[in-house]
Amino acid sequence: MLGRVLPTGNTVQVSIWQTTRSDLNDTGLAISGAATLATMDGLVGVVEDWLGDCEAADDCKQLYECLQSDLDRLTHAIYTLCDERSRCPELFESTVKQLFALARSKDDRLREFVLLFAPSLLYIYLSSVSFGDKKGVGSVEVALLALYNMEVLDEQGQPRIAPFRLPTLARQSIFHEPASLAPASFTVDSLQRLEAGDADTVRWGPPTQMTAVTAATRLHLATAIMLAFNARLSALPKMALMHLCKAVSKTVCQGFNRPGHHHRASYGNDTSFGLYPRPTPRIPLTPELLKEFLNAVYFAIPADRSLFDLPHLTSNSMPLSHFHYSRFNEFASLGIQALEDVHMRAQYELFPDVLLITNGIKNSLKVNPSGQPSDGPMGISVALTPSTTTTTPLSKTCITNASFRTKKLPGR
Repeated sequence: MLGRVLPTGNTVQVSIWQTTRSDLNDTGLAISGAATLATMDGLVGVVEDWLGDCEAADDCKQLYECLQSDLDRLTHAIYTLCDERSRCPELFESTVKQLFALARSKDDRLREFVLLFAPSLLYIYLSSVSFGDKKGVGSVEVALLALYNMEVLDEQGQPRIAPFRLPTLARQSIFHEPASLAPASFTVDSLQRLEAGDADTVRWGPPTQMTAVTAATRLHLATAIMLAFNARLSALPKMALMHLCKAVSKTVCQGFNRPGHHHRASYGNDTSFGLYPRPTPRIPLTPELLKEFLNAVYFAIPADRSLFDLPHLTSNSMPLSHFHYSRFNEFASLGIQALEDVHMRAQYELFPDVLLITNGIKNSLKVNPSGQPSDGPMGISVALTPSTTTTTPLSKTCITNASFRTKKLPGR
């Protein structure tokens, strides 16, 4: 409340300017909105210039050169456009169509660029379908379908079979420690088990080519795309990890009223449904898709911690957000929040295999510091117990007559 004194003859009038908190909030929102619009205008120019260069390109080499001219700024602009697509729907459609053209390219580098936005596009697609707006994301569906077919088929058009080695129990994981399973002394059997290595090979596939996406194949398509995304995690920029964690949290938490997870109007095409809007629908998910989410989040969680940051063992019931993590992949809060969100969704859906993984990662993060020789492959360590235990002998004191104090009874 501001006041101003105005002299009027022999009297004094006080003019009161009422400045309420809502006025200040409206002013702050206006300034913030203006700043956002200014930022959007700059990013829109970046995307429009890139689309113009792509139209003038004749081959894959020139398309790749268009990407490399200003890759970081272009990537940030497309991520922002995905989040604020309701402000620029026509530009978003043009961008998705260009991503579709890159996804159908035989150049692996161009498809890797499209994979950067796979988690965000999957959230947009699955969220819009849950709202019943499948036609509004038809271009996104076609782009994801093209990306899926190019990833599951080889150059000859045959389905790709992805082999990988199944680790043995001799290698540590977030579920067990090999030291506790090893015998006290080396034997012939134990040495043979260690020398055998990862001999078992598991094959994923063969996947089938899709010509259309149905309700029965929609989540399989999303799982296969996330599998291709996870295969390139080490080559992706850190910006992709940040938006990955955001997309995972929004996907698993849509329809759940949780603090800190508010659905923005720009994240979907949902409109007003009257005085009493309908509840936000939940996105159907499968255990396989959640496990692929966890694989990506596992990589995004930072790993560098100090011994002085570790809590006492009695505080292991605290949530992970109460622990201090140094910056490694720079997305500590986002990665841990995504892990907690997947754990919450697995509890709701009663997925035991997903709960096993989330509990293993959470317990591993709480117990062991990273950067030690006992750490796991990605900096997340497993809970190691000492191989030898020391027993403290019990102290015994001799009880004699002097240990008792005699006391006279009253009246004697």
